[in-house]
Amino acid sequence: MSQTGDGFRVDDYVLLRLLKPLVESNREFRKTELSMKARVNYDTLQRYLPMMKKAKLVNVWRTEDGTQLIKITKIGIQAYTELSRWKHAHEQIQDSNELETEAPPENENPRTVSRRR
Repeated sequence: MSQTGDGFRVDDYVLLRLLKPLVESNREFRKTELSMKARVNYDTLQRYLPMMKKAKLVNVWRTEDGTQLIKITKIGIQAYTELSRWKHAHEQIQDSNELETEAPPENENPRTVSRRR
């Protein structure tokens, strides 16, 4: 998790989920549509959007009819790529740590096993 200057805490996994549909489709989204595709609560999107605009991860504009649209920028694509790499590396480290901490199977004496049953 990172923190912005205004005290807002950014969850990297939530940010990845918001950027993923924008990167994969490379088209603009309405806010409701993006929150649904990203499987993120609409209020969460509302909290993240100003930070995403400020960091130049996305462009946001209004159409003539007042609809607000969001599209990823080149910086946003780079950020998504780097965060995805970090997430993948982090998961691999966690997986290898779990393997190291698992106890090896015990070679039990058959008599001991039968007594426990």
